Amino acid sequence: MMRSPFLPFVFAALLGGCATIGNARLQDADNQDIRQLLLRQDASSSARDRLQALLGQPDDRVRLAAGREVWVYRSDKYQPKWQNFTNVSPLFRSQSHQTKELVVLFSTGGQALQWRLLDDSRDEDTGLVNRALRIPTEADKS
Repeated sequence: MMRSPFLPFVFAALLGGCATIGNARLQDADNQDIRQLLLRQDASSSARDRLQALLGQPDDRVRLAAGREVWVYRSDKYQPKWQNFTNVSPLFRSQSHQTKELVVLFSTGGQALQWRLLDDSRDEDTGLVNRALRIPTEADKS
């Protein structure tokens, strides 16, 4: 029986998939999608109802004076980089990290008055080579 040399790589890739914390549906939304959803004129449903249908319950809900509400949705997505599946992965481990946060201010009737969608993506190096070297001091010896 002949084994494929790529089998361990495929197995590691399946085990090391991405992880999403928070609202996974928010990761697929962009500024244009949110804008169209919140500004659409629809007599049968409010912007609040449409947003809840798309993203579910908010992570945080704050009731303000005069019946206004602020809804907050958050999502963090971590995805490993290719070097995590090599022989030197403890040295050069890395991941991409995407953070999204949607904050919406609703009127008493459920219409969106203001909103903000923050989208931040960055690479995080977590391997041993990327950690700061700390030289022991005299205080550490005692």
